[in-house]
Amino acid sequence: MVCLLVAGLLGSAAQAVVQYTLTDLGTLGGAYTLGFGLNNSGQAVGYSSTGQYSLNQDAFRTAPNRSINPSMDDLGRLGGTLGVAYGINSSGQVTGFSELAQSGNHVPEHAFRTSPNCAIVPAIDDLGALGSDYS
Repeated sequence: MVCLLVAGLLGSAAQAVVQYTLTDLGTLGGAYTLGFGLNNSGQAVGYSSTGQYSLNQDAFRTAPNRSINPSMDDLGRLGGTLGVAYGINSSGQVTGFSELAQSGNHVPEHAFRTSPNCAIVPAIDDLGALGSDYS
């Protein structure tokens, strides 16, 4: 009896096959892209260099199951040279961090959260820092 139950469980588990489609995300015009998050709709987020010789790296969010469209998917940053998107929810809100404009030898970093399917708007999306020396 136990053997039949185990065989039945193994048989049903073998039928639950998950399939994935890999998509080359491309870039925002630069040499590299790193993806960090994916939601159930197939939107991907991460960061990408913006030019072949540029030190700027912008956060991005793709359309569902699509590669990066630089004119539509570049989320920007909060004022510095780096913006990184780490997570995305089912509404298309993106979270991550970004550098602010350099202040002397110090480049502060703040968290951000975008409005659904919108680029970073520094005046409303800057969540600040948690009291570290990067604020």
